[in-house]
Amino acid sequence: MAELTMLTEMMSRELPQAVAALAELDITLLDLKGGVFGHRIEELDGPAREQLAALLEQTGVEAYCFSSVLGHKDVSEVSEKDFRGGLAEGVANLLATARQVRPTFIRLLACTFGERREMADSNECLAARAAWVWPAYRDAIEQIAAAGMRVTIENEPDSVLASPAEVLGFFDRLDCSGKVGFTWDVQNMWQSGTYPTRAVYQALRPVTNYVHLKGGRAAAEQPEVMAWRSCLEDATWDVPGIVREVLADGVSAVLCLNVSHGQPGDDYPFPELLGDRAGMAAEEARRDVAFLRKTFPEVS
Repeated sequence: MAELTMLTEMMSRELPQAVAALAELDITLLDLKGGVFGHRIEELDGPAREQLAALLEQTGVEAYCFSSVLGHKDVSEVSEKDFRGGLAEGVANLLATARQVRPTFIRLLACTFGERREMADSNECLAARAAWVWPAYRDAIEQIAAAGMRVTIENEPDSVLASPAEVLGFFDRLDCSGKVGFTWDVQNMWQSGTYPTRAVYQALRPVTNYVHLKGGRAAAEQPEVMAWRSCLEDATWDVPGIVREVLADGVSAVLCLNVSHGQPGDDYPFPELLGDRAGMAAEEARRDVAFLRKTFPEVS
């Protein structure tokens, strides 16, 4: 069995309204990023923490993941001192919130490095020019693990994690097995140049502990280049085949829905919502939940 969550801001930028909308979909696990009483999750202060804890207690929902943006810095431009300092300060504030509401995961983002697409292997570039990245992440991971929570590191489209080889190399150098895993955002890696296939998933499987699902449609003339926003049901990558393997392997006990990137195509299913980004995200999320539950009986 697997459960579903989604970034709460897909349903509303106001957290109480988002929680109510998710309850209508029988989703009680929250992935918290922005829109948390006017803050990003890593920026909460004391009063906002109290509001969050009270909301969870009143509604009976749980915080599954704190999706911070910590780590998403261009390490070709920021100093080791500034990178480490920002990461340590952000993690300390996250943990102050986490001690009150106890999420399962805390997410960090992989760093970036200049013109990412010019790199043949980001790990070789980092090793030569910013080898301090791994110890900096390692310190943050140890800090979070000591507080009793698991860490997951996600690939943004511009991050140093653009291919399975780069992911595996990064985690090998990180050397924190058992304390950290990889969030495979399927569409983000596609936008980075790696088309999502079952072989890609199988390569990533040893380090993956969380999976982000987004749709996406390819252009007809370039079938492996993502061109258009879409729901999962309309995506041109192998959603059924890949998700079926993820579920069978049990690597991601919770599947997380994200808003698809890209512009709507001519066949966008909600033309009446064009221009209403919040409305589009919410309707796409509802359709994705229905599709996943219809397609995969093991998704509760």
